[in-house]
Amino acid sequence: MNLFSLFTNKRRQRANSIVTSKGRRLRVRQATPGDTAALVSLLQRLSPRSRWLRFGAEASPNGVALAQREAARLTEPSHAPCVWLALANDGGSEVVVAIAELAPAPTVPACAEVALLVRDDYQGDGVGTALARLLVEQAQQRGIRTLLADVRSAN
Repeated sequence: MNLFSLFTNKRRQRANSIVTSKGRRLRVRQATPGDTAALVSLLQRLSPRSRWLRFGAEASPNGVALAQREAARLTEPSHAPCVWLALANDGGSEVVVAIAELAPAPTVPACAEVALLVRDDYQGDGVGTALARLLVEQAQQRGIRTLLADVRSAN
């Protein structure tokens, strides 16, 4: 599948927001080291199926160790500029409902791996598609010509 052609011909969202198919407005921004606790919270809330779809065999029954390890990796200062978060307003405070990651391949020039994770109650609402478009735009701006995605057939 050619992700560039799939996602670049669609209508553009505002750079800092997504309006979902259900009309929910999400703010999108890059991750920061201060987001670790919010990411742990999101990752611990995932259903076992969502955890398996994103992490495969690493998905432990309760996901605590996985959530802590993954949140620390995503907010590492050297890696955070490659991670975007979609945030929803939940009673006056923002909560992370999705993660998009563009990880340049260290040994392959102009190539990066993409990864998406959307909270269960936001799946099927266009959030992943909008974030994939963002990743394609970011890849193009960074001179990345090839994107790799590991997608399970059940997804």
